[in-house]
Amino acid sequence: MAHMASKMPPSSHALFVVIDGKVENPEFVVWGLDDYREELWKWKRKGVTTKGRAIEFWAKHGRHFYRTNPNAV
Repeated sequence: MAHMASKMPPSSHALFVVIDGKVENPEFVVWGLDDYREELWKWKRKGVTTKGRAIEFWAKHGRHFYRTNPNAV
């Protein structure tokens, strides 16, 4: 995940999905926190299927990573 983030601008925001221990490409990358919230809302409306898989969600805000639960927001 850090390797992928190193290719992004340091002040960007992104949502990463880790499926069964494998980091996938970011779901979206945006410049601002308001844009992040808007894209997260759009992404959640599409629907996320997690049945039978070990899935983790990680948010990148600036240079920091946070484990998150997008369905709890």
